[in-house]
Amino acid sequence: MQTAETLQIKLDHDLAQTLRTNAEAQKLGLSEFVRHAVSFYLRLCEEMEIRRQYQKGYGEADLTELALEMKDWEEEQVWPEA
Repeated sequence: MQTAETLQIKLDHDLAQTLRTNAEAQKLGLSEFVRHAVSFYLRLCEEMEIRRQYQKGYGEADLTELALEMKDWEEEQVWPEA
């Protein structure tokens, strides 16, 4: 496991109160809950950046539509053996 780093953050009163009374935050503990929330947010940002790049490259084509279109070809792919 990587070593943990302590960070100080400030939350406005209402958000801090909501966090303290949230059942999941109480179950996990505040530190673990915040770690999960930050990790989730960073993954979401990464996915949004990938979608932005996709739209830049392919225009308004629907990513889901393309994935469905390519699904039929997945079985046809041949990967060379090492």
